Amino acid sequence: MLIYLAYDLHVERALISGVAPSLLAGGGDLRTEAAALVVLCTATFGSLLTYLIVPQPSADGTFTTRSGWSALLGLFAGLPIAYIGLVIESQFLKPFLLAL
Repeated sequence: MLIYLAYDLHVERALISGVAPSLLAGGGDLRTEAAALVVLCTATFGSLLTYLIVPQPSADGTFTTRSGWSALLGLFAGLPIAYIGLVIESQFLKPFLLAL
């Protein structure tokens, strides 16, 4: 998320100063693709972490297993977390840091 914030600030400052978008790092304004990568990484990491941490209980309580449902739970938890992170970045951190 911090790398995305740094890239977003770099692109925004360059566009404010009048630099052509084709001269930016990466060949243009790739903030949409970078945000999609942040969402993908957050959802994947949340899915993997939940799969490893949250066991599926058994009926007798003697052993636990892991299944795809644990990973799916992490995926559904990771999407809103990524959204909240992007909102905090774009609505609070970016305007604050641009004002400095």
